[in-house]
Amino acid sequence: MTRQPNMIENPCIESNQFALLLVPWNTKRIREGLTTYTLIRVASMVARYKREVLSALTRIGSFIKRDATSMMVMRYGTSGAPSGADIAQKILSCDDPSNLGPISLSGLKADGLSAVARAAATSEVTDEAFLNELVDKATRGLPQLSPADVCNIIESFSELGCYSIEFKDAVSDFVMANVESFSGDMLGHTLRSFAKMGYYDDDLLEGVLTYMAANKEKFSAENVADVVYAFSKCGFCHPDLVQLVNKAGELLQKEALHDKGEAIASIIDAYSRVGCTESDIVEDLILRVTQDPDIVSVDPLAKTLVAAIRLGSEDQAMINKVIGSLVKRIDDLNSELIVESIKALGGLGFRHDALLDIAVDKVLPQRHKDFSKDDLEDILTSLNKLGYYSKKLVSLLEQKGKIHVHNGSS
Repeated sequence: MTRQPNMIENPCIESNQFALLLVPWNTKRIREGLTTYTLIRVASMVARYKREVLSALTRIGSFIKRDATSMMVMRYGTSGAPSGADIAQKILSCDDPSNLGPISLSGLKADGLSAVARAAATSEVTDEAFLNELVDKATRGLPQLSPADVCNIIESFSELGCYSIEFKDAVSDFVMANVESFSGDMLGHTLRSFAKMGYYDDDLLEGVLTYMAANKEKFSAENVADVVYAFSKCGFCHPDLVQLVNKAGELLQKEALHDKGEAIASIIDAYSRVGCTESDIVEDLILRVTQDPDIVSVDPLAKTLVAAIRLGSEDQAMINKVIGSLVKRIDDLNSELIVESIKALGGLGFRHDALLDIAVDKVLPQRHKDFSKDDLEDILTSLNKLGYYSKKLVSLLEQKGKIHVHNGSS
């Protein structure tokens, strides 16, 4: 049986199921030991379903105090200044995320910034004045924050599309000054968020890589994959990077029996981004995921397929088997990975009509809001490469005003 992670120890909880189970728990059972980063991630995931982040915070202990390396859960204080939880609830209760109106950050202390940033990301706030004030407060408050707070804030800003050179520079300095206090998960997530925001800082990347190369035992395959993603997005190359990826791959070979595809997919993706195409480790890990694709989670399976094609795989039997599994579970497949899969097949010149039919006839019409203009243009370009033409797709794209195209008939 796969060993389940210790939810209290892991500061980068991602499981919606865990979040929903955790909320009703008795406060006394979990009051001690939860970091703020874990708390905010759990509360935000609950909020995505119920939009009740304050209720979630209250049930699992509410409010916050600092210790040497993290923030611990406590009951509310009695000061008159607005708390992060107070402002977070107001944000989540606001009907118009483009105009938060009277919601003010005046008097908010640094230890409340993480909760406010996560609530803003959950509500997809677009109020420019509010976001500018939040970024400014976060920049000035960085010296008072824990690594967990910083990680959560930059992830939230990444989701919000906030961009500030001053914030980027301040975070870079903070990470380098406190790198030993960052867990592998927090460091990986921070750099991945940097990459998504277009924050490129060579000194930070080289400093982090040097630290990771000297402390390989502290980092999981997922951590390495996050860092490699950041490097690949900015075109930063370093000889230690390949060595680090190989080390993570070797560890995964030993632990692969306890993995359901997530970690393996992440490291194969990392291999493909640093160009490790001649590694026996790569072939072994790809085989572990693809030999029985139906038992692998659908997103890691698609991610592995895309990375394998990027690495030069032309194994038609493997590709057909994997796509067959993806088609059966396409309702559960992440929209971004649907785009990446079609692009990979288009680049390879591999046409699989069952996948293309269900993508065009079902997925795109049902999930059209999930796809950006660039996504839709990439899909159309890939279909054209494969000689696959659909009046339905062209009509959908033109009706939505995404692009104007002239195509052949079905």
